[in-house]
Amino acid sequence: AIDRNGSTALMKAAAGGQVAIIEKLVERGAQHALMDAHKMSALHHAAHQGQADAIRVLVRVGSSVDTRDGKDWTPLMHAADQGHGSATEALLEMGANPLLSTEDTANIALDFAWDPQVRRALRLAMKRAKALERAKIEAEQAQQMAEMQAEYDLNQAAQAAVNEMLKDEALVENLRASFNKFDEDGGGS
Repeated sequence: AIDRNGSTALMKAAAGGQVAIIEKLVERGAQHALMDAHKMSALHHAAHQGQADAIRVLVRVGSSVDTRDGKDWTPLMHAADQGHGSATEALLEMGANPLLSTEDTANIALDFAWDPQVRRALRLAMKRAKALERAKIEAEQAQQMAEMQAEYDLNQAAQAAVNEMLKDEALVENLRASFNKFDEDGGGS
């Protein structure tokens, strides 16, 4: 059932942190990706209300941890804005990207955070995310270098094979010329 604001029973259970009810509703086919009139999902509601356990359950059953609402906010932005440290940490544990920004103002979750615990958690997560991005770029560069080296090595091997073939052809030509000369001289007589 959906109320006049477009909220579902799952959204209300998520906002209230009622994990057993969330699990039962999902088991019975409740759609965790539905959005209410504000384009907020059950995960947004759980984050906004600081319900860390509900967040974990919703992500485990398939809720997108970085889904956007009608204000272009992620659940992590809601948790940060409301000062919910445990919800912020739960979202980060579940893979929320602290570097995502809103399209209109380019704000990230840290920009909404006022609670010191939340700000620390977000800063640490941002450092990790940036380090992962750098590691990914370095791995891609190393892969490109390895591919270039392999291509170079292959070209060198091909050139060496061609050189050997050319030596063999020169040897064959020398033998042919010697045989021709032998035949012209009358077979050595």
